[in-house]
Amino acid sequence: MKLLGTYTSVIDANHVANTLREKGILCRVSDINTYNYWAITGVTDVRVWVILDAQWEDAQALLTDSSHIPEHPLPLEDMALLEDSQPLHFQRIIYASGGLLAVIVLVLFFLFSQSR
Repeated sequence: MKLLGTYTSVIDANHVANTLREKGILCRVSDINTYNYWAITGVTDVRVWVILDAQWEDAQALLTDSSHIPEHPLPLEDMALLEDSQPLHFQRIIYASGGLLAVIVLVLFFLFSQSR
């Protein structure tokens, strides 16, 4: 998995990922949950990742030239199979960690605001 780009807009990041997906490039947008709580987390960017390293150069080329034909496109069925095969426990761990971080930040904020 390789980082393709960092975006200040979830809409822009999703647009890039969906455009690449239509061309057979498997992508993932990360940091959306922390971006949604930017006032707490300080995260103001989301990232687009190319899942398969072999597709990274094709993704880069498609960003600069929309008529580029990828060398390693995946059919939609294969992309769906790969996405469905990801273990849900990793996703749950990420969500739990994000929630725990938000609680810690809120508690620290409350403690520091009370001490003044």
